[in-house]
Amino acid sequence: MEINKRKLRKTMSCLRDELSEDQIQEWSDRIFECIRKHPMYLDAACIFSYVSFRSEVYTWNFNRQILKDGKILAVPKVLEDGKMKFFQVDDLSQLKKGYMGIFEPDASCPEIDFREKALMIVPGLAFDRKFGRLGYGGGYYDRYMEKHSDQLKLCAVAFGCQVISEVPRDMHDFLMEYIVTENECLERMVPNDIRDSGNSGKKS
Repeated sequence: MEINKRKLRKTMSCLRDELSEDQIQEWSDRIFECIRKHPMYLDAACIFSYVSFRSEVYTWNFNRQILKDGKILAVPKVLEDGKMKFFQVDDLSQLKKGYMGIFEPDASCPEIDFREKALMIVPGLAFDRKFGRLGYGGGYYDRYMEKHSDQLKLCAVAFGCQVISEVPRDMHDFLMEYIVTENECLERMVPNDIRDSGNSGKKS
């Protein structure tokens, strides 16, 4: 299983890296335009986002818009003990280069205080139509969702080329509730059971 995951991560990373900057920007704008019109975003008081790196779905414009929309923006940071936590960011100038060169909240940002109606935007290397996710191998999101999944709606963002027939899954891997690409928005029919791989989804 782990060998298959490593091979797939390499393949999908190379595939995504082939996208041009113009494609990444245009398709990212489409993805977040769709999200901003969807009830999952409109009803959320707090958005757990991320700061895009390399060829990931580009989030800087979206993060700026979250603040303009009057919502709370939470961004992740990997701490020295290897745990990932989210911190409230009030201005993008509070983001500084950190772990692996990824921008993260500086020391002025408080750890997020959990509240109802929170939406998490989840990056990844590959997804499938059973709402499985292949991450980067660090397990940061899975460990975080293990503790907080009942407080978050999970929305994966990806380019269409990242949605494949099937991703390998372990028992601890969490399912997404939504997957949004530049072409479609997929929604799970039974979002409250986030580890039941048998649930199908619908386009919205």
